[in-house]
Amino acid sequence: MSFSRALVTTFALAFLAIANVAEANDFAPKAVALLQERCAKCHGADKGAANLRLHSAEALTAATEAGTLVPEDAESSEIYTRITLPKDDKKMMPKGGEPFTDEEKKLIADWINGGAQFVTLEQPAAEAPAAEAKPAEPAMQEEAKPAETPAPVNVAAADPKLVEEVTKLGGVVSPLFADSPLLTISFPTAYEAVDDAALDKIVALAPQVVSLNLAKTKITDAGAAKLAALVNMERLHLENTAVTDAGVKPLAALDRLVYLNLYNTKISDETLATVTSGLPALKSLFLWQCKVSYDKAKELMAARPTLEVNLGWDHPGVVRDRLTKEVERLKAELDAKTKAVTEAEAKLTEEKKALQALEDQSAEIAKQLEALGK
Repeated sequence: MSFSRALVTTFALAFLAIANVAEANDFAPKAVALLQERCAKCHGADKGAANLRLHSAEALTAATEAGTLVPEDAESSEIYTRITLPKDDKKMMPKGGEPFTDEEKKLIADWINGGAQFVTLEQPAAEAPAAEAKPAEPAMQEEAKPAETPAPVNVAAADPKLVEEVTKLGGVVSPLFADSPLLTISFPTAYEAVDDAALDKIVALAPQVVSLNLAKTKITDAGAAKLAALVNMERLHLENTAVTDAGVKPLAALDRLVYLNLYNTKISDETLATVTSGLPALKSLFLWQCKVSYDKAKELMAARPTLEVNLGWDHPGVVRDRLTKEVERLKAELDAKTKAVTEAEAKLTEEKKALQALEDQSAEIAKQLEALGK
């Protein structure tokens, strides 16, 4: 590829990233306003039902840490799942209220998929005043610094015949952006037709594939091993498949992979070891409903500060951590209230003494006046 074409590709990728951020920011004010309007009564500054608050950036961070909100992945976010449940489902949110409209659901999905950024509204809802968020300490900011995004890929356009083979399987093959040779592939309705053998047709497009969604497909570890050939892949969905630790191990060589979803698979702590020794660009690892220990996941994140391991809001370790933080928060609040009561009682005692002194002084003056009258 010529230098000029490479330069154009680089600028195009940069422009796309900027456009995506701008689009995500456009969703944020409307989405945040909607959440405050529909959810603040139970999940706002004054009340945090089920330990969930949505009124501030700090609250959204807590929801993310708990796994209730998964930025860039609406389908894995409990918040989105709850608002899309049927009206007669007891878990549907808002509880006791009217369901979100299709347009509102799409807005929340777009907002989450765009990063779930919080913005302070010019006129925040009365029930959910903006909370003051303390800036993070410099050291913490350094730890949270994201890993570098892989440099743009320069490849030739895929052979249309090879693309057609994937579409015949029921795959949706789309360019990363207009006129891009880079491809995203998913099987939104034909996932049951995709097995290990079918992956050969995807591997034939290895240089061009940067995003692949194989959720709910019939692939096994043997098929997953083939995916190691997709050297330019940056996002991979394997949730709800039969993949185990053995299938993930060969993927350690994918040094451009930044997102890996293994929700509801049979992987264990062995996969965490695979991530520790490989996948250097990985930023997001989703392990909901997997037999992964909380302590091992925490150790991995400590070793890889730029990596977020999401075990889901209902993982026992996550629940324990969330409840422990809530107990600490309540204890701090209780201590503050106790101190305030103690100070108020001390002030009341002083005021009672002052009142008694005034009463005694008034009584003494009354006696003097009475004596003068005699």
